Amino acid sequence: MDAIDKFEIIIDKGEITFLPACENAQLQAFPEPEKDNLFYSYRIGLKPMAKDDFAISWQEGIVQNTDRNEFIIANYAIVNHPNQIGFSSCGSVSWRYLCESDKEYYFTIE
Repeated sequence: MDAIDKFEIIIDKGEITFLPACENAQLQAFPEPEKDNLFYSYRIGLKPMAKDDFAISWQEGIVQNTDRNEFIIANYAIVNHPNQIGFSSCGSVSWRYLCESDKEYYFTIE
């Protein structure tokens, strides 16, 4: 379920905008050039305002941390979609196979 409203977004570098069709689910980051102008970067912090389990999913990009906490989603098994996670976002559901996607990171706020 969409959960941007469960976090305070802290922008340290670059800019963000919320996509108007689905403001609580999607944001777009705009990087800024580094001092040497050889590459661009952005830095965004998420300050939680609620306790729960969460997933961050990138449409373009990958999570480079190989320990993505997949054990968290074991509590959310879906009978008709084994080894998958469903994202209910903006009125649509999309599915990702856990062993095939490196676009998600799972975490718990206690």
